Amino acid sequence: MNPLLMRILSGAILVAVMTAMILFSVDTLLILALVLAAVTIPEFFRLVFPQDKGVTGLIQHFNTILVSWLMIFTTYLVVWTAASARWYLILLPVVFSLMALNMFNKRDGSPVRRIGTQITVLVYIGIPLSLLVGLGADRNEMGVMAYNSRLVLFYFILIWVNDIG
Repeated sequence: MNPLLMRILSGAILVAVMTAMILFSVDTLLILALVLAAVTIPEFFRLVFPQDKGVTGLIQHFNTILVSWLMIFTTYLVVWTAASARWYLILLPVVFSLMALNMFNKRDGSPVRRIGTQITVLVYIGIPLSLLVGLGADRNEMGVMAYNSRLVLFYFILIWVNDIG
């Protein structure tokens, strides 16, 4: 099969699945955000640290995926279940623990670079995905929190149009 045709076909399938997950409910949007974090974070680390291969490379950045998942789920709790914003305070010791683990990593030749990369990943991938979960929050006429899937879909359409352009 032609490589361009293969890319177009896989892209169309991905767009269809993502659109369906966005339009269905906030719970499927949460699952989509968790999956996107699990897929994009290892790819980011592979670009920055190409020497991390196989299972050892996956273990090196699995803690960053867990922190991103915690950020996404915390936003889900605060926005959609009316939990207290104090849940965000849990993130601080977890992020500092993540940095401390890398400071004492003897195998890594550049722990400061890895810490900087992990902070970049959290700012570049983790925070936007956690904010995505709260993006569709909208109060309806009766003051009840409702999911506005069109707003989230519009956000993705803007990103896709920008990428294509």
